Amino acid sequence: MSRDSNYQSSSDDEISLADIIRFFLRNLTLIGLITVGFTGLALIYSLTRPASYQQKSVLSVQANPIKLADRTFPAESTATLNTLVTTFLVNQATNPGRAKVEFDSSTQQLTITISANQTALIKQASDSLVPSIKQFLQKTIDQQIAAALVSSELEQNRNKQATEEITRQIDTLANNTNTGNESVALIARLSALEEQRARLLTSDALRQVDRAYIGTAQESPQDFLEKIISVEVLSQGSIQKLGVQKRSLVLIAITSFIMAVLVAVVREQLVLISNADAQKPLASPQNELEDLEESRQP
Repeated sequence: MSRDSNYQSSSDDEISLADIIRFFLRNLTLIGLITVGFTGLALIYSLTRPASYQQKSVLSVQANPIKLADRTFPAESTATLNTLVTTFLVNQATNPGRAKVEFDSSTQQLTITISANQTALIKQASDSLVPSIKQFLQKTIDQQIAAALVSSELEQNRNKQATEEITRQIDTLANNTNTGNESVALIARLSALEEQRARLLTSDALRQVDRAYIGTAQESPQDFLEKIISVEVLSQGSIQKLGVQKRSLVLIAITSFIMAVLVAVVREQLVLISNADAQKPLASPQNELEDLEESRQP
């Protein structure tokens, strides 16, 4: 008996397909009105808001490194340069449009999407795109050049002191050999010192050439930048007006439909609760008095 009653109660709790169909038929008007209403409001808002425009450009930022004695210019690789440019464009406060930058590591190209509410702002941002990137990279290269000059000067001073010390030792050993105190160890030591001095002199000569080359880079920084970094616009699309996308409308309609179904469910639950309260028998005063008497008994 208990098993049959449990089965009967579980069967009553299950929701069949017919119940779902009857639910939608009962609330068809409410669900339809809410869905159409919210979708219409979203469409009206999207149509009445200020127009928005965007333009896509594909750029190539490539490093063409120049090898010097102890460093290369630029110090960054192509991938690192693109990362720096991406961060610069995203954080650029003076950019009149909103920039979205994507870097494709396989093609080593930047895709830049500029959005604004006026076509003039997009054109201004597009025209200043390459000059602003070059100006940013110029500051980076200028810092590297200044650091290279300081490092080269310090290294030259160190080599000069080392060369003077080695020359003094060579002169001392040469005097010993002239006085007849020649030995295999002395000759080997003298040969090693002369070889070390030759390497220092060669390094010093190379650094002097590098300093002269870097000096010309300081005199013509733009020409030097063009040699070591190339910034090129590969393609630039036309300015397009952004409208309401079909996918957005579909999502809005689906969201509105789900909200309408939830409202219908809440409404039916409130009706059921209200009916259950109305059908509940009211307790008589006599029954309340008897309950009170029973509660007082020990």
